[in-house]
Amino acid sequence: MAKSDLRKVLRAAAGGLPLKRQLVELGAHLPPSLKGEAAIRLFSFFLYRLANRSAAVSTNLGFRSGFHVRLPLDAHPVYLFGRPADYRGEIGALQLANHLLARCDAFIDVGAYLGYFVYYLCFFHPSKTFHYFEPNPKMFRWIEENVRLLGLKGVKGYEEAMGASEGEGIFHVDESEPLQSSLVELPPDHRGTRATVRTTTLDRFLEKTPMTGPCIVKVDVENAEHLFVEGGTRSLHTVPYLILELITQLLAQNTFA
Repeated sequence: MAKSDLRKVLRAAAGGLPLKRQLVELGAHLPPSLKGEAAIRLFSFFLYRLANRSAAVSTNLGFRSGFHVRLPLDAHPVYLFGRPADYRGEIGALQLANHLLARCDAFIDVGAYLGYFVYYLCFFHPSKTFHYFEPNPKMFRWIEENVRLLGLKGVKGYEEAMGASEGEGIFHVDESEPLQSSLVELPPDHRGTRATVRTTTLDRFLEKTPMTGPCIVKVDVENAEHLFVEGGTRSLHTVPYLILELITQLLAQNTFA
């Protein structure tokens, strides 16, 4: 039997295994010392074979055993079975924000997705003020629920996209990769839907919500960074720390020269 055939047989057998949901919950509840790459590989095997991934599971995010948030089963396996060190796409930004927040009063998360940055930074800096923006209603509700669950008092959310203008805009919800939802068109090979969402700008937000001290603004808006910059022309110079994905378009425009 060829290796590819053997893999197919094993996958088919795994799909019929009982207690897959219980095994996934076990992995999500592992103490942080047991979470990591091996746990991600092992429990993802069962996670991807669940017939229904629309339900929720409780996880400690690898922070500590007594820490709990509820996330959808279709969240990235790193959220469920990993630790912050395993979040390779964001660990640098997480550590930088954690370091800088010690000298700041507030953190503004533009494009919060499921709220990982908010949970991580609140874990280390519970006395700071947090503002998060997430226009996807589904993701916004998950963050709202977890803010209540964790009893976080200094956290305020806005179900809005932050872009170039205030009012309403079209938000492209990526059904295959929700993390890549954006104010700009999705790649042609992605399956998505369009939703009308409220929009604001950094200029307008800081006018309505002036910061009393230094703040960090973290921006992850999936190829719409140029729209965020356009909406912050009057106020960006007042932001001491900006953590932003830089793309070729912004660099070509010499925006940060």
